[in-house]
Amino acid sequence: MNEIVTSRCVALYCLCLVAAVAVLSAGCEDRDIGHISGKVTLNGKPLTKGSVVFEDKAADISIYAPLTSEGTYKIRTHDKGGLPAGTYQVAITPLGPFSGTPVMTDPGKKPPGSEQPIPEKYQNAATSGLTATVQAGENPPFDFDLAQ
Repeated sequence: MNEIVTSRCVALYCLCLVAAVAVLSAGCEDRDIGHISGKVTLNGKPLTKGSVVFEDKAADISIYAPLTSEGTYKIRTHDKGGLPAGTYQVAITPLGPFSGTPVMTDPGKKPPGSEQPIPEKYQNAATSGLTATVQAGENPPFDFDLAQ
């Protein structure tokens, strides 16, 4: 009889331990995610067509967000609202002519079918001069004012 009571106590203890670990670890997966949003302007006016691209080559991260009709954006991964904390190079790119995805260009080349007013230097993260240091949790808006 003591053996049955001991087995039940051990099973109950293990069940409580698993439940406690599940409760304590809930949300820990997103603790290093920074929530990113902002606005892009060109000569002080909202840029309404294009995408904002955040790149961290060392971490092999490249993600984009389309601009809205107000020139705003919000970065989301496929399953989270934000990016891992870190320092990113940023590009502002025109959208592909039919795909709706950003087009990265080589300096001196315009993407085919592009009539976007985005100056060339901003279309490549390596030449844009734009950076963002993302902290875990909420971040102030990352606003970029481009000049012609």
